[in-house]
Amino acid sequence: MLLREDGLPVMAALGRLTSEAFLLIDRSYFAPLTAAQGGRRAMRGLLALAERACEEARRMGIDSCHAWLAPEIAARFGPQIARMGWARHDWPTYVKFV
Repeated sequence: MLLREDGLPVMAALGRLTSEAFLLIDRSYFAPLTAAQGGRRAMRGLLALAERACEEARRMGIDSCHAWLAPEIAARFGPQIARMGWARHDWPTYVKFV
């Protein structure tokens, strides 16, 4: 907090606990299946995993999670996670490593 000479605040910086999501997949697990079978199995797994991750985040007091999608996967994967309740955020993102 930045204070005036008389001790009154003139500026403050606030932070909020959030998280960043990363998805790691072993594609060889799905390889023996047809594309449709593998896609359905992967989506069922992703839905179950996402629910567990949300429960854990809530338990830790986190109320939001961010996923930054690489442009090469955003067009295909973005609509899929949007159907899972994720919202596209158009604000520019900046990061400060501390």
